[in-house]
Amino acid sequence: MVNNCTLQHTLVNSGTAVILQNSKVNYGLKKIFKVPPIPGKYDIAEAEYSGFENPKITITGHFDVNDIDSNELTQELLTELFMLKSTTPLVLSVPTGTSASPTYLKGRPSGGYETDGDMTMQNTINVIITSISFGLSSSSDEGHFWNYNISLTESS
Repeated sequence: MVNNCTLQHTLVNSGTAVILQNSKVNYGLKKIFKVPPIPGKYDIAEAEYSGFENPKITITGHFDVNDIDSNELTQELLTELFMLKSTTPLVLSVPTGTSASPTYLKGRPSGGYETDGDMTMQNTINVIITSISFGLSSSSDEGHFWNYNISLTESS
């Protein structure tokens, strides 16, 4: 669990970072290859590297609607973040390890990704929310534990 994961935008929650309670984070990269067939040759086709898709991030977690502290995720805040139309991206921060010296899930280097260069990546990730969902269970005491799923794509 990542307990200090946050999403932030100046137009939501008065610019204060929204804490994503009890979150699990998955980060994925996918290369784009062009693999044309070779007529008359019955061997493994040669692949040509064509780039990569924007990194995909999935965050899942849960919160207790009866025990939400200030600046913690609510349905209203997540809906505001999702519906936001702005040229300024949302900022995701995922610190892990000890709070005194955290190791961050890194985002895009300021100069962009390089295929043969330095990968000095940022401690925050600019993102776009592509989808959100909530799950409620009647088996939880009075349904006060809400599960959430946030799908994001890294942006520049």
